[in-house]
Amino acid sequence: MATKAKAPKVTYKQEGGDDGYQYVVRIDGRVYVTGCTRGEAQAYKRRILADWEAKQPKVEPAKPKVKRMPKAELEALIAKLRGPMRATFQVTAHDLEEACRSCGEELDNKGAIESCLDGGGLMGMYGGAAGKEAEALLDAASKAGHYEQVFRACCKQIQLL
Repeated sequence: MATKAKAPKVTYKQEGGDDGYQYVVRIDGRVYVTGCTRGEAQAYKRRILADWEAKQPKVEPAKPKVKRMPKAELEALIAKLRGPMRATFQVTAHDLEEACRSCGEELDNKGAIESCLDGGGLMGMYGGAAGKEAEALLDAASKAGHYEQVFRACCKQIQLL
């Protein structure tokens, strides 16, 4: 991980006279501008620091690493998802195929699984009590950051098409 670059040291002070135009602005000890008023010197300092900040690369904060779901827990979740997903797919298959056909695509197993998992409560609606339990378990896994792992496992272990 790279460390953040140190901002330049921008200073100003009155040098060599008592009139208002004797301020000197320095960046890291080197003269940048001379012969300005105090207000101008303050404005130079703000502008120099703002320009420096704008030139710095924007660093996205690192995503916290999510611990993988234990294999036994994942297998148990897949077993509880299998029945409600099949029930949901039987009800929604025709609509899914029509939607894919209208876009010029063909429905595959991955798309069918994704539509069941992301169905917004369809498994709970069409899967009965087991479907509601499966929805709750899927929501808990998603909140824990395991959605992608569950999705990949479902694609490997459940065949809807």
